[in-house]
Amino acid sequence: MKTFNQKRTEYMLIRYTWPAMVWSLVILIATLIPGKAIPKVGFFQIDKVVHFFIFGVLMFLSCHALKKTWQFTGKPLRFIRIALIYSLALGIVIELIQQYVPGRGPSVADVVANSIGVALGYGVFRLLQKRTVV
Repeated sequence: MKTFNQKRTEYMLIRYTWPAMVWSLVILIATLIPGKAIPKVGFFQIDKVVHFFIFGVLMFLSCHALKKTWQFTGKPLRFIRIALIYSLALGIVIELIQQYVPGRGPSVADVVANSIGVALGYGVFRLLQKRTVV
């Protein structure tokens, strides 16, 4: 039987991790549904901005969730490193899978855009963390 503290910890973990998990699912659905490719307008096309945004949000939410997990469990956790690996790996895996999705294709430029988004998400997280908002 679980103690009150164990139940509270589980509740808090779910409370802080669900946004990152739901956002990951949104990214998977949005990037793996069959569709026509966005027209090429150069490297900084609108889809690259979308990549910056979605992976920036993913990194931010992952950092926040893992930081809170570390705080509630009391177990040492390198949450920035874990969030970084998760966010970058998801972006790379999605690009590899897209070669099998009709109307989609892998792109090194998308991986670069995802990575820049991850860096921006980390920067926002650190900025807000210094202001104790996160």
